[in-house]
Amino acid sequence: MVRGWGSTGTAPLPRSLRHAFASVALPAAVTASLDLPAAATVAALDASVWSGRDRLPAAVTGFVLSLVGRRVARQLRIMADPWPAHLRPDQILWPTRLGRALRREGLLTPDRLEELTYGRLLDIPATGRKCALDLGLIADALAGLPAAPLGDGARRQLAEAATWTWTGRIGGHDLRFRDVLPPHPGRLADMVAEAVGDPDGRTARALAHALPAVVARADELGREPLDRAINRLCGAMGVSARDLAVTVGRFDRSRGRRRRLQDVGRQFSISKERARQVTDRTVERLDGAYLPQLRLAGQLLRRSAPITAADGARHLVDGGVATTPVDPSAVTALCELLGYPVPFEVDAGGGVPLVVPAGLAVGGAVMAVAGRLARRDGVVSVGQVVDALAPTAAAGTEVADARVAADGRLPAVVRLVLRTSPAVVVLVDDWLWLPDQGPGQHCLRNVTRRMLAVSSPIGLATARRGVVRQRHGVRVADVPPLAVLAAYYDAHPEFVVDGEAVRAARPVDAITVLTPAELAVVATLREAPAGRLSRAALADGAAARGVDRRQFDSLLTYTPVVDHVERDVWRLRS
Repeated sequence: MVRGWGSTGTAPLPRSLRHAFASVALPAAVTASLDLPAAATVAALDASVWSGRDRLPAAVTGFVLSLVGRRVARQLRIMADPWPAHLRPDQILWPTRLGRALRREGLLTPDRLEELTYGRLLDIPATGRKCALDLGLIADALAGLPAAPLGDGARRQLAEAATWTWTGRIGGHDLRFRDVLPPHPGRLADMVAEAVGDPDGRTARALAHALPAVVARADELGREPLDRAINRLCGAMGVSARDLAVTVGRFDRSRGRRRRLQDVGRQFSISKERARQVTDRTVERLDGAYLPQLRLAGQLLRRSAPITAADGARHLVDGGVATTPVDPSAVTALCELLGYPVPFEVDAGGGVPLVVPAGLAVGGAVMAVAGRLARRDGVVSVGQVVDALAPTAAAGTEVADARVAADGRLPAVVRLVLRTSPAVVVLVDDWLWLPDQGPGQHCLRNVTRRMLAVSSPIGLATARRGVVRQRHGVRVADVPPLAVLAAYYDAHPEFVVDGEAVRAARPVDAITVLTPAELAVVATLREAPAGRLSRAALADGAAARGVDRRQFDSLLTYTPVVDHVERDVWRLRS
């Protein structure tokens, strides 16, 4: 029989618990009673603490017994190594109370003893924490017995495990795997490397025995829906839902960069410093954890992009990745936290969060270009914005990223940004209007008011010809079609559409909207018989009103208030 817990020369804490709590600092009372350094951790509670002593101090016994009852310990498997093949459980002289409990529960078989956790043993009536410690010490003693070398199959399995990339994400600190992993201070990848380097060592034997259960657990976790997997991961790592939300808010890059701590604090009614503390703690606990569902979520959202974030969250449900909608911003934040690739971006530059392909977060640039064009022209098309954004070799560009030109989804991204932005009014097809750009700043509104100051109402086709004349030299294709003009005038509060014509909602004073030269030309044509004049006669009449010939020639090229009805015949546009 192995000497019971607390006997002289035995470790106060079994190896499995020393590894599980290796980074936990010992209380000051324990370090003082054992003459240990003040910074000593639980890893120091091995057999060496008996040096010069014949009994354990009360502070040590109390601390060790309290440690066994912790939630982390309850989920830990007591035996880290496989049961020795040459030894039967009934050949061991068990401590009386422990042996009675194991026999009563039918646990005296190698496979059941190997799977037994501290929590399962503590739940057996008439057993206590000392019984659990006794079994832990027996497990340590059995691990020191000579064992048969690993077979070829086990060696091949360890060599194959060395090629698995996910092993670097799993360690004993993760409660989801603690009951199937052998005790080890590092991650599974470290254990695999140690086992491959020393296939006859204790780690190799323990890992070869535990590896099938570890793989089964990894597969089980990988099949969980994303929302449940996130909750399970946070529960295992001690991260609350609120802490996760704060950290996701901090890692939100939908505005082009990570959010400021003070903005995150304001959102959650905490201080900037508290937001930093929560974020740092969450990052430390979740760093590099195993959550393979993020890859599936990223791939699905990448294929669906561009799409609104709200629709993206629902697509995760429709695609079977999650059971409830998961915010794509949370997916990107978790990918960054855990080190998974992020094949898409969340872009809120247009005012509404969108899921777009990586490298195409151009919402801010789209709105800047659209605003500039709208201030100039009044209405803007998706094609015009795309042309302004696409990189060219001849001139500077709005988006200096070659991936934009290479990705054929740029027009779709631009269209979605503009169509979902609260600052944009969709008119017809891909034509849009930005009402907040200022009522007196763009060409279409001003040109129409000048024409209506001379004649109201005017036909929509006539109004468009006036816009074409005013924008002399601009491609006619860039001038809005009639249907777009009708939609714009109908949406604009200064105009009223009557069938195929448009009129001003309130009379327009010609003196306030026309130049002196235009007023002279208007007056000359109104005095002419039938309201028509040749160019020469019109020039003479304008000259009599103070308009010189050079000014007249320039005016007649672009002013929308006159109409060249036939060769050398001019009249007011009406």
